[in-house]
Amino acid sequence: MDAAPAPTTKTTHVATAAEANCLRGNGDACTLATAKNEIVEVGGPPITIPKLALEPHEMVVAHAWDSEGRLAVSTRRRVLYCTKSYKPVGEVKDLAFDARDRLLLGTFAGVENVEDEAIGWPGRCCVCIATLDEDVFAAALDGELALLKSAKDLAWTAPLPADRAQCLAASNDVVVISTRLGSVLAITSESGSEKWAQKVGDGDDGGGTYVVIRDGVCYAAGGGAWAAYSLDTGAPLVQGILKPRRCRGLGAAASNVIAAVEAGDSEDAPGRRGEMERTCALATLALPRRPAADASKLAKLEARFRVAADPFRAAVRPADGAARLAKLAARLGPPPGFGAAAPPSPPPGLGDAPTPPASARRAASSPS
Repeated sequence: MDAAPAPTTKTTHVATAAEANCLRGNGDACTLATAKNEIVEVGGPPITIPKLALEPHEMVVAHAWDSEGRLAVSTRRRVLYCTKSYKPVGEVKDLAFDARDRLLLGTFAGVENVEDEAIGWPGRCCVCIATLDEDVFAAALDGELALLKSAKDLAWTAPLPADRAQCLAASNDVVVISTRLGSVLAITSESGSEKWAQKVGDGDDGGGTYVVIRDGVCYAAGGGAWAAYSLDTGAPLVQGILKPRRCRGLGAAASNVIAAVEAGDSEDAPGRRGEMERTCALATLALPRRPAADASKLAKLEARFRVAADPFRAAVRPADGAARLAKLAARLGPPPGFGAAAPPSPPPGLGDAPTPPASARRAASSPS
């Protein structure tokens, strides 16, 4: 079992709710929304982050980046995107962009489309959403997952574990959902049937469990632990511990998977809004490694595929001995056209008269 290395990057902020620490990816980088109403860079190459025009009483609950690197930020009652402000019908819990860069909100009124102000799955309290092309997966507060085709048409619904959904991630033909208490469930995106289920972490520590999909692997972190599972089978690939144990988000930056973890004061009860200053740290998870190749097999492969010193002359293998070469030559025989046996003479009576034997020719030529 591999343990997560010690956090190397820290940002200090006052966290008042789990939703205040939204960790999202932007290409090869990650950004973290803090309860100080700021977006900070936490991994990958430097990126330009616009200044947020928020009121002092507003708190960032979610943010996301579109395909052109534009930032959308949401408070509970207002959304800022491309210098525009949108007032949602319900309280915002999550947001995401689809393949057409349409901004979609998971609110307590359903899945709201900022572009045309339409509402999919109306009347349902959608606490987290994820997009796959133009489709939207939405998890409701009452423990149900739905697929909305083109963000509006309900395709199917599936029951979730008896716990509040925390995070969604979708990739190809599977969607993975995590709950606050550590359940991780993979569901087939076409039919809504369960593919596999796992458990990571233990108990309610005031944070939650988050998931992210990368290169056919599902990463989950929460409850003081993290794990990587095969996206196809759910088999555990690697596991570790989180220190601090309270997870606030999970994201992928370049070749790393980063967890935002928080050390809260010990007197703050799980799930309550603390007033003490907390420290949010970033832990880089140890990615699964392929098993090391056998040294002797590797040496044989290198010798077999080694390039010749002279690129214009093919590599020639040394002779294995004169005896083996002689056997090989005898087995293959002479090449065609060189040293071939003479054709047989025609049988007597066909064509010309047969040639007399040498003794007869000598008797005939001797004098009488």
